[in-house]
Amino acid sequence: MLKAIKFRIYPTIEQKTLIHKHFGCARVVYNYFLAYRQKQYAQGIRENYFSMQKALTTLKKQEAYAYLSECNSQSLQMALRQLTTAFDRFFSKLADYPRFKSKKHSKQSFCVPQHLEMDLGNNQVKLPKFKEAIKAKFHRHLPTNSIVKQGFISCVADKYYLPPSPHSTLSPILGA
Repeated sequence: MLKAIKFRIYPTIEQKTLIHKHFGCARVVYNYFLAYRQKQYAQGIRENYFSMQKALTTLKKQEAYAYLSECNSQSLQMALRQLTTAFDRFFSKLADYPRFKSKKHSKQSFCVPQHLEMDLGNNQVKLPKFKEAIKAKFHRHLPTNSIVKQGFISCVADKYYLPPSPHSTLSPILGA
């Protein structure tokens, strides 16, 4: 049986503002490229992840979207990856057409795909673009021989959570 692990984090006021900037930037990138992809599809052009990723770098250089540089670029790329996955699931008839994310009514989250450091001894999490480590409550042990490669920061009712994605270094033994 698979178990999900979810740790509570306790950011400071400055860290909360940076987390909310990441939430907003990931949502803006998702919505911008959903509209971009709809326009391109109407013109008969099929977009893929790599062309959108290239367009993201030019978007960040525009003055109106300069604030995107304050966030982790890999988190923004993961928003593009989630949009690509949503379209793949739609074309495979596994899900409905992707919708725009609302500022108020959507799940506030962003992905940290790399450089997530968890200090289990000091109860701290270090994220890219954050100057200080964030306090955390590690109430469960990670599986043995596992490495945390990525995690999602989410906010539910003004409480912040980090469900890490531990990857086992050893392959599981089937039938055991």
